Amino acid sequence: MTAVALRGLTEVRLEQELINEAQKIHLEYLTREIMPDRGERDGVRWRTEADSIRAFGNYELTFRRLIVEYQDREMILYLPWR
Repeated sequence: MTAVALRGLTEVRLEQELINEAQKIHLEYLTREIMPDRGERDGVRWRTEADSIRAFGNYELTFRRLIVEYQDREMILYLPWR
């Protein structure tokens, strides 16, 4: 029972670390003038991908998908197109 609880706590800690790192990178993309499309720092990797969807008839909504990877986990965030 203790091993299961410890494994669960480890999973929660890793998920929280991924969230924290993804928030840092997301904030950098929103506030810095120039940010590379991909990178790696302290075991955290990220990349962006351009994408768009059709909305409201012929209007096209463009955005960038930010994929953050840490400890075999991945999180996707969406950025406004700049």
